[in-house]
Amino acid sequence: MDACLAKPCHTKATCSDNSAPALDATCTCYPGYIGDGLANGSGCSGVWLKRKSSWVVDSAGPPWVDNGVTHDATKALDGDQETFWNPIGAEKSNNDWYIVLDLTVPKTLTRIAVNNLGDTTHDIAAFKLLKSQDGLTWEHVVSVTDVETGTGRRQEFGGFEGTARYWRFVVTQTHSGWQPYLTELYLYGLLSGANVALGKTAFQTSYHSGTSGSVAVDGNTATDYFSGSCTHTEGEANPAWWVDLEQSYAVDRVVIFNRQDCCAERLNPFNIHIGDSPQLTTNPRCGGDIQIDVSQPAISVSCEDMKGRYVGVRLPGASRVLTLCEVQIVPDYPMMLKNLGCWEDQYDRAISMMEGTDPRLDGHSYLLRTDPIKKCYQVAKDRGYKVFAVQDSGQCFSSATAADTYRKYGPSTGCAEGEGGSWSNDVYEIIDA
Repeated sequence: MDACLAKPCHTKATCSDNSAPALDATCTCYPGYIGDGLANGSGCSGVWLKRKSSWVVDSAGPPWVDNGVTHDATKALDGDQETFWNPIGAEKSNNDWYIVLDLTVPKTLTRIAVNNLGDTTHDIAAFKLLKSQDGLTWEHVVSVTDVETGTGRRQEFGGFEGTARYWRFVVTQTHSGWQPYLTELYLYGLLSGANVALGKTAFQTSYHSGTSGSVAVDGNTATDYFSGSCTHTEGEANPAWWVDLEQSYAVDRVVIFNRQDCCAERLNPFNIHIGDSPQLTTNPRCGGDIQIDVSQPAISVSCEDMKGRYVGVRLPGASRVLTLCEVQIVPDYPMMLKNLGCWEDQYDRAISMMEGTDPRLDGHSYLLRTDPIKKCYQVAKDRGYKVFAVQDSGQCFSSATAADTYRKYGPSTGCAEGEGGSWSNDVYEIIDA
């Protein structure tokens, strides 16, 4: 089967041919993305991040105080369009009104949205967004110069992608030159916590032309070597790359992005090692000699909860060259669930079925599936869903609207051992999402 040759998957998804007699493929969104993974479906995208006032660590000011209300930068993250950020104390046309956010962990952002107050005088006309890994050295990400005036509606802007822990939002122009009145600021990006390798210390056995092992964990999944985000060893026997995760994880899967501008075949075959020893080859292997479809930019390798602090990629054999454009390591999540009870189901499903939409849910033999609750939980959590259900001792159901629909047919008494029953759903709420 070569269903993946037809490229049915979104550009941010891996593709794997389903076993015969199936004639199709399974598309799985990269870690942090949600969606069905299909090129002609919902694809793979991020989410509008849940905002926290604690993100604000610095801002222009001081803030205006009126009737006991302090109009500081946290007002732009409070969800209340009746409040707004109002930095005072700067001259007209200062054009450097800023808010610094610490997201606590690196996050990849691809869109931003703002709400002006709509009074024209203090409405933002232009802004820029900068990022930093340490909160000290800043890198420009995007500039926006076409923010509308005289409206309080939400305005969204994209066309960029950046990964960092610290973000600096800078108002570079208002429509009158006076300070901005910003009611809300929103960030759109990838789900956090999915990739524990991001930003960690990485090593390799040799370095070609000044390349660095760290570029394989910088959040940039570009697969053109000349973009500057791919590793490259010298030609040698058994070249290897590995990352120190700083603590031991139960690894669910490893996603590897291969070079695509040329030489994609160099990666085959490769080994993945996972363990607590910094000596890579002393750690157990995840699988055997692994092959990637060279027409695909990435491969997702299931490691079934192998534990280790160090995860590495090694090419067995003489005169091999190892190039990795990104390595994402997805841990097994500790389940934090609330059981919502047992609920009846019918042919017109109360919750959408997820069988066959992810390699962890093969769809053919759910009755034989090990740890069905955990696997359904993992897939639902990866997609940003809050509620999922297990039926008939293993069948998995979830959707973005499951919290609203799971009670459609009323309660049931047919569930057993937390894994549902015939036409009965054991329903769970994910409380660590």
